Amino acid sequence: MIERVIENWLINSTEKVYQVPYCQVLGIKGFSVLQLSSHGISEHGKDIIARDDRGTPCAFQLKTGSINTETWRAIYGEITELIEIPIDYPAIEEQAHRAILVTNGAISADVRTKITALNRGNRKRHLPELEVITGKELLADFIRAQGSFLPEEPQEIRNFLRFYLSEGNENADCENMAIFLEDLLLSNEIQNPNQLRRLICSSLLLVSYAIFPFTKRLNFVATINYLVVLGSYIMALAEKNQLKENFWGPSFQLVEHWIREQLEELKAEVLRKKNFLEGELLGDGGLIYTSRTTIILGWLASYELMMLFANKEYKPDKKILELIRNNFPDREFLWGESATPYFAMQAILSLHSKDKKLGISIIKYLIEIISERNNIRNDNNIGLPDPYYSSDQTLASMFGTTEKLDFNAFIGLSYTIKPLIDLLVIQNERVNLAKLWKLISLLQYGEFYPDVLWKNLIWKSTEGNQIEKAFDSPQSWKHLYTEASEKPKKIPSRLAQKKPFLPLFLLTFPHRFRSDFVKILWA
Repeated sequence: MIERVIENWLINSTEKVYQVPYCQVLGIKGFSVLQLSSHGISEHGKDIIARDDRGTPCAFQLKTGSINTETWRAIYGEITELIEIPIDYPAIEEQAHRAILVTNGAISADVRTKITALNRGNRKRHLPELEVITGKELLADFIRAQGSFLPEEPQEIRNFLRFYLSEGNENADCENMAIFLEDLLLSNEIQNPNQLRRLICSSLLLVSYAIFPFTKRLNFVATINYLVVLGSYIMALAEKNQLKENFWGPSFQLVEHWIREQLEELKAEVLRKKNFLEGELLGDGGLIYTSRTTIILGWLASYELMMLFANKEYKPDKKILELIRNNFPDREFLWGESATPYFAMQAILSLHSKDKKLGISIIKYLIEIISERNNIRNDNNIGLPDPYYSSDQTLASMFGTTEKLDFNAFIGLSYTIKPLIDLLVIQNERVNLAKLWKLISLLQYGEFYPDVLWKNLIWKSTEGNQIEKAFDSPQSWKHLYTEASEKPKKIPSRLAQKKPFLPLFLLTFPHRFRSDFVKILWA
């Protein structure tokens, strides 16, 4: 079955879709991938820069479909640049490189004749010869790379097909993706680091095939969610087995690159549009529209934070900040506490961008709504669902399309208010907090700590320490400030080292929105 899946995926993929998975294949074959392009005009025909297993620099150009004479004429300029322009990369001195053309289609006989003539002339000019990898060879490489790490149990196969056979326009089902990856990555007794590395590589390839309907439909948000789950489980496996970074880092970096590409495309799409409507649904308004706006702006804010944490010289995009500023007053709707991280990332980005007024306004709004809806004196019996409930689940319950949630069950406890309070404290917002404290003191805050650190990185941990505490009334400011200023604790070391990934992780895993994680975002 898997061979047919890979073949179908490869035939229907564009070069941007198969670029990251192909880099993973190269890694399995012994290449060290150094750089992936964004397919811009400044790449000089080099979509991938790598070193082969002998250390020779290699430049790859990826194409989609069969290459005939007409296509060859259209791409000849890029081929010339691929061959003649030296690789421009800091770790590579100017030297001869391998030039490799890759396509998921075939190459016609007359084009092969032209390539033979081209190589004959290039040898005389002491230029690299053009190597060619076609669809048949590419398919064989992908099948070999998958190895023996395949879904075998009926439930594993069912979970894989759940994604692969979907329409691709649905919202992400992160919980089932987590179940699939948990079976694949964590439900085994492998301890050999090299075998674990191959397992990680295979998981990236399998997820690439599984989520193809979403990438094909340009469903950026769902694709990003699935890739974040993949990145988190790769990190969980590394944390559990204390793997050195050379065994898991290259695959994780490919996942990060893919996420960044998807976020860049989402950002470009949003900036082209005048609103957050989806498709032709003119009646797509109300709570669904405001929820989508919150989710998209949360992801765009996380992208800006990701870029900022990766490069301190990065300047957050003023257009994104303007979108947050313009939309915040018009979308004051919290479907539940799983919405908190989406708003919080916008607030944290605003604070990092020196717009303290906007950042504090968003945090105050969150605290007000949570404490109003979930305090023990709430008489309307409509509490905010905890962060384990997604917007889909909450809205479906509100509209009566699924079994109705017992909103009263959520009153009295909040899982996300404590980190918000800590953010206000760190910003020295004592007056604002004092005004809110009467309501805050009428509810408890909850925190869950899995029994071992690596389980913070998986979707659900059944073993751990559930803490529920009441707020003091009156409350000592000194005590609040001491708590908020404490260094983060109980955090997986690999997640702490990958700060750019953390904003994305908290959006996909809203039930991990705890003070110790949020403190890292502000540190």
